[in-house]
Amino acid sequence: MNDYAIKLDVEPKDKYQKAWKALVEAEIAFSDLEPQEQHRLAENYFKVKGMYSLFNALQHYSK
Repeated sequence: MNDYAIKLDVEPKDKYQKAWKALVEAEIAFSDLEPQEQHRLAENYFKVKGMYSLFNALQHYSK
């Protein structure tokens, strides 16, 4: 439980504002990583993103 912190936060109701807040928080978290960790995270993200895109394409063409 030492790896987590409890914090009070405000969550926007608007989808755009919610996405903007998440994007800014992700940028801050990413910039806190060491270069090797940034590289590893980027690789993992793009692997998942690629698989998701492939799945969507296959679903689209199977209709």
